[in-house]
Amino acid sequence: SVGAVLPFEWVGLSGGPGRRGVAKLVKPSAASRLDEDLPALDRLASWLAARKDVYGDLGIDYVGVLKDVREALAAETDPRMEQRNIQMAEAQYRERHDIRIPTLFPFSTPSVTAMERLDGVPLPEVDAAPTAKRWLACTAFRELIIGPMLSDREFAIVHGDPHAGNLLAVPAKDRTGWVVGLIDWSQAGQLDRKHRR
Repeated sequence: SVGAVLPFEWVGLSGGPGRRGVAKLVKPSAASRLDEDLPALDRLASWLAARKDVYGDLGIDYVGVLKDVREALAAETDPRMEQRNIQMAEAQYRERHDIRIPTLFPFSTPSVTAMERLDGVPLPEVDAAPTAKRWLACTAFRELIIGPMLSDREFAIVHGDPHAGNLLAVPAKDRTGWVVGLIDWSQAGQLDRKHRR
């Protein structure tokens, strides 16, 4: 992991109840370690590509795949990428009342992402009736896969790391049910209409 996530409570100048948040920042050693690791990926890709005759041609573009991995790892060390992705996700899901995206706080910087903390539990761990669990699973699938693919937007953002820890069951605002919270937008991509088709 290249990042550290620190919880905090933000109390405005006028006092009153605070807003719970998290600050996500890149660990100081992450960039220098990646500078050492990323060239190794290039060498590994070339080594694997040169040995297709030994291991068999599996149809894998080792250079292309490891180039994508390299770019994804490099993006992890730039908080501005996640901030941009969160803004795009907020716009894409703005009308959806069954999806929550953490709101960026105005004091995010190029080196720290400050955002709302979504208080929820990983989807597989939610203590809910089977029908509610099924609804949450269907909602997550619909909004992570089907929704972006069938979007009428020119560009649709796609969450790139949808494991159980990044998919939360969050109590609905009226506390009568659940919504799906989508966190960790550092690995996300945009697909235009042509690629979605």
